Order: sequence, then structure tokens, then C-alpha cells
Amino acid sequence: MNTPLIDYTTLVGIESLFRDGPCDPWAEESAGKLADLFIYSEKVRYGIGVPTEPWAEDDLPSGPTLIRDLARRDSDVFLLEQNPASEPLQIKDNEFNEFFQNFKPGATANQVGLRKWISLHQERWVREFHKSLVKRQYVFSLEKFLQEPKLEDLERKIGIEIKKICYILDTQLKYAIYAKLVGKNNFYLCHPIRGRVQFPIMERQRCDDTKTIPLSFEKYFKTNIKGMTQDEYTT
Repeated sequence: MNTPLIDYTTLVGIESLFRDGPCDPWAEESAGKLADLFIYSEKVRYGIGVPTEPWAEDDLPSGPTLIRDLARRDSDVFLLEQNPASEPLQIKDNEFNEFFQNFKPGATANQVGLRKWISLHQERWVREFHKSLVKRQYVFSLEKFLQEPKLEDLERKIGIEIKKICYILDTQLKYAIYAKLVGKNNFYLCHPIRGRVQFPIMERQRCDDTKTIPLSFEKYFKTNIKGMTQDEYTT
């Protein structure tokens, strides 16, 4: 069965197109990809990272209304996927150092985009939903790295404070959690902030038998999404 997964971060980014305030710099791209995902999938699962306890869809705290709108329109197609963890997930020093070396060049090259993205995630509707689900600052044990000189150096270079850099790192590290939820032979539509980082635990292979779809709506939505309301988009 074709049951791809989209992450919560991508849904937040798309919804930012329909709200006042900061906008996710990759929102238009994500909106088009989500449209194709719905059109060509039997079911679409959305992951909410690592809540501290299991949530029923009807009991989710208030936050991204896009989730509710899509679920209301097609409740048999848009399904919640989660992997609760009551304690912070541990990351070892050597794992952090290797991951940071992969993170730093991209963060330096794309600091404007990251500043826009982190600005969105400081908005109350995003921040409160995260706090309701996770009930702690980070999913991974990143507090112990807040005094790292390498983070202080990056803070000076890109103009993002260390706690927010760690929030970005935490978001990217959750790729591994979502990848576990995806399962075998399913597609994961990850937010671009995750998809452009090489993870120490991952191996990349070139796939030459990429599946094609007869008609993609990605370019249409990428071009026209800013003239739509959220209701028009979900319809």
C-alpha cells in the first residue's frame, strides 16, 4: 500500500503561507509536493515527531489548523503517525561532533533562510503546539552542548543565538525518528531543512528506477499558492 509520510515541520511551513507573520522560506515548494502526495497516494500519514505521550487525533492541542482542515476533508486518507518518548533521546559527543561538521557549511551558506525559518518557529501558534506535544525544549539531549565553543563561533557567523541553533539541530536530528515511522518501501516528504543534511547514521544511494507521475501539480501550486486561501488550497 502506498502510504507516504509528511512531517509536522512541513505542514507548519505550508500553513505559514496563509497566516500573518513570518513565512517559511520553503513553503511554496512544500505546498506543491504535498498536493502531488495527496493526489497519487492511497493514504498520507503525518508525523508529529516525538510527543511525550500518545495523542488521539481529536485531542491534539491547538496549533496548525492545516492539519485539522486536511483531516476533516479526508479523514480516511490523512492519518496521524507518532512515536512517543517520555525522556530526551540521547546523542553522544562523537555523534554530535560529526553531525555538526555536516551542519555547519549549510548553515553558513543559507543563514538568511534559517533566520526566516527560526523566526516562524518563534511564533506563538508554532511554539505553543511544540511545547504541548514535547513538554521540553529539545527532543534530543542537546542542552549539554550549549556551551560548546564551536556553537559560539557559529552564532557569531550566522547571527542566530545558540539556543535557536540547537532548535534547528534538534529539528534536523528528528529525521531519523521520521525515517523509522516511514517504514520500508514508503516515501518520506521531509522538510527541506532536514533533507539537505548528511547524517552520520545514513547511507545515500543513487536510485535509477525513480518512479514518475503522469502529471505533477507542484509547479502550479508553487506559482499560485500565494493567491489562495487555506480553504482553497485544502479543497
